[in-house]
Amino acid sequence: MVTSGSPVTIWCQGSLQADAYHLYKEGFSDAWAMRTLEDSSNRTGFPTESASYVTAVQYQCAYHAKRNGWSEHSDPLKLVVTGEG
Repeated sequence: MVTSGSPVTIWCQGSLQADAYHLYKEGFSDAWAMRTLEDSSNRTGFPTESASYVTAVQYQCAYHAKRNGWSEHSDPLKLVVTGEG
């Protein structure tokens, strides 16, 4: 839960061999945001400027590892936005 107008970072976590992450947003058929990593990392963040009714939807992550290709999508995360910031 976040307050309306607050900045939000959605964190995705995967394998230590991950070299890229995709963030999927409810209502979009393709990845909503993408991050390619220069060094392998097991997590990355996707910041937003401010939470609003537009960002109050479900998100899912997937990561890419050279040996295994793309992971399954994560369990959905529902971002809940409350009140005025």
